[in-house]
Amino acid sequence: MAANTGFMQRFKGGVILSEKTLTKFGRGGGLMLGSGQLNNLVGTSYGNNVSAAGVGNGADTTEDTLFTFTLPANALLQIGSNLSITAFGTFASNTHSKTAKLYFGSELVSSGANTTGGSVIPWWLQLDVFKTGASTQIILGQLINGATHGGCTFQTGAETDTATITIKCTGQTGTSAASDVLCYVMQVQGLN
Repeated sequence: MAANTGFMQRFKGGVILSEKTLTKFGRGGGLMLGSGQLNNLVGTSYGNNVSAAGVGNGADTTEDTLFTFTLPANALLQIGSNLSITAFGTFASNTHSKTAKLYFGSELVSSGANTTGGSVIPWWLQLDVFKTGASTQIILGQLINGATHGGCTFQTGAETDTATITIKCTGQTGTSAASDVLCYVMQVQGLN
């Protein structure tokens, strides 16, 4: 239905929906916007994984969760269903060892340790996840660290898709310095 009119537009067997229309993703009950975005529904239990100031690691040397999203059980509906998961942020302008990671369950892509100082360094991580069978996936990961593309990784996953799956972005520093790793956005988009 169109946003405020109650009118649904149809064309040759298709339907045009408003960009604010919520659609169920898979059988898991997860809702997404018409754009396919799953995790940035403001005012819902999914939370909003965008921060203009950035969300940083704590003043410790442990791996800290910066953003997280729980993919509902049964969200990956059929073979070929896929997710595109992206996170980006910055590393502080110091020579501490700084690492950002992006996870789909236990599968991950990592920025690797960055010790570049002198200026703030942007980082970008992406995982593309495709369902290949019952609780099996193929995953392509890639990373950019500053102006350097760090290559791609190919992984096979075995995340149980009939249960919830945690998707998260983490930051870690080798020195107990808060906000050495900042994350500004973590986005999860899905296609059935």
